Amino acid sequence: MNTITTLGLFGAIWIGFYLISKGIRTERWGLTVKPFYMVYKTTALNRLMERIAQKGRFFWVVAWSTASALAVGQIIFIFYSLVKNVYFFFQKPEQASQVMLLVPGLTIGMESLPYILISLVVVVVTHEFAHGIASLVEKIPLKSAGIFLALVLPGGFVEIDEKKLEEAKPATKLRIFSAGASTNIAVGVLVLLLITNFAFTISPLYFPQSNGIVITELVQGGAAERVGIKKWDTISNLNGTHVRSVDELRSYMNNIKPNSTLRVTTGRGDFVIRTQPSSQNVSKALIGIVPFNYYPPRLGSLPVELPYQVYITENWMNMILVSVALLNMLPIGPLDGGKFTDTVLKMLKMKRSKEIGNVITAACIVILSLNIVLSFLRFGFTRI
Repeated sequence: MNTITTLGLFGAIWIGFYLISKGIRTERWGLTVKPFYMVYKTTALNRLMERIAQKGRFFWVVAWSTASALAVGQIIFIFYSLVKNVYFFFQKPEQASQVMLLVPGLTIGMESLPYILISLVVVVVTHEFAHGIASLVEKIPLKSAGIFLALVLPGGFVEIDEKKLEEAKPATKLRIFSAGASTNIAVGVLVLLLITNFAFTISPLYFPQSNGIVITELVQGGAAERVGIKKWDTISNLNGTHVRSVDELRSYMNNIKPNSTLRVTTGRGDFVIRTQPSSQNVSKALIGIVPFNYYPPRLGSLPVELPYQVYITENWMNMILVSVALLNMLPIGPLDGGKFTDTVLKMLKMKRSKEIGNVITAACIVILSLNIVLSFLRFGFTRI
């Protein structure tokens, strides 16, 4: 479908869902639907978080106290990183990193969207659950909890009793404000461990030893595509030599010259291809594929592409968990970092603390905006 048809169908689905919800009055079940937005509120999640908070209260107090100490480092790190990146844009542009907003349809392509949505669900659930549990551990009640969907972006929330929170001690506030970001980083580290031990991640469903290559993408017009090799085909042999992994494939191809003939054995049969020179190094031979290790499924019905999709999801999850956590700790008004900084300024009993907080917020907004604008000017419009 083209873009206009897709948007039209998307809008029609949302409008239809909105009209149905009004007809059956979904509000009585806690589901509120607006055009392109819906939210579900429930107290069931409150009870679940209460049970979690009651178990091991000492552990949670220690965890959230540690989180509030680490939050200071997070604030310093993200501010320093953004300032340093702006400096690079002006002085060493080749070392500057791209900073961009994730907007479906604009900076996020359809292929990446499912991975990002899954990652955002994990980010929001862990973040909001952490805030909720931290509040309950500190004896500050929750009004409600729930999930929402805005356009295609999922989210979640906990409604903390703001009056009780305002009356709480500064140390209590710091623990609550820092809980979400620190939990996101902790989960990000856990996901990184799964990435570095990827075979363990898939071992319940797939054999952990790689035994070939699975093709995740084909270079358009490349040697493999020209002879009929397809995406998700598996390669086991090149000229009769068994290749068990991407590393073995690279090692084998290092001894092959451009315009050589290769017999490629796949799960669909043999294909004879002529290698092509790399555009970066004409002496390097390519077959026009993006490879990934092939892990044989323990059950024949399992798709060969699932391990790759799990791997990509874990990488996206790790990146988004850490990035969102750090950005959320920027000292900007409504963000957790802004609330944390405001509480610290009040603890220090600084004169004109509100004005100082406003200046810090304005400086952070300027630095973040410069990173986004300069990234666009340096790298152009990028879709991932």
